[in-house]
Amino acid sequence: MQHIGAAKRLLRYLVGTKELGIVYNPCTYISNDPDSRKSLTDFAIRVASGAVSWASRRQIIVVQSTAEAEYVAACEACMGSEPTQIFIAIFIDIDINFSLGIDNQAAFVMASNPTYSRRTRHIELRWHYVWEQVVKKTVNLWKVNTDVNWANILTKPMAGCRHEALIKALDMHM
Repeated sequence: MQHIGAAKRLLRYLVGTKELGIVYNPCTYISNDPDSRKSLTDFAIRVASGAVSWASRRQIIVVQSTAEAEYVAACEACMGSEPTQIFIAIFIDIDINFSLGIDNQAAFVMASNPTYSRRTRHIELRWHYVWEQVVKKTVNLWKVNTDVNWANILTKPMAGCRHEALIKALDMHM
């Protein structure tokens, strides 16, 4: 019964904050594993101002550039947001604005206007999922400044004061 009460409180909260939307930022730490050369991806999904889901894991492929690593991370963030989107659509029945912040200019351009050039043609089609979601207008892209990208907290080492600032940006408490 305690879980049902918590679920009801969550649904009331989501209905009361439906105009605030969902924001998720992906981030990568390219080729930081010396053995596998695979990049680390992370993302955090926020509803209103609080993180409701997050992930930090190795990418399943070895990428050839930072831009590709960020593009793959954006795709994984889009796929990772689907359960939250489905939950809101089923239980709350409201339209929500989904935003994806990307801090890499090349990845931002690839996601918003993909072109098959000599530099991008090697990227597998499955990683173009993020572009498909942008075309369908289920995701809005925005360019986020690297210094204030709160997803960095999950992958990158940083000074204590910056770490604390990003913790506050995620509305978490230490």
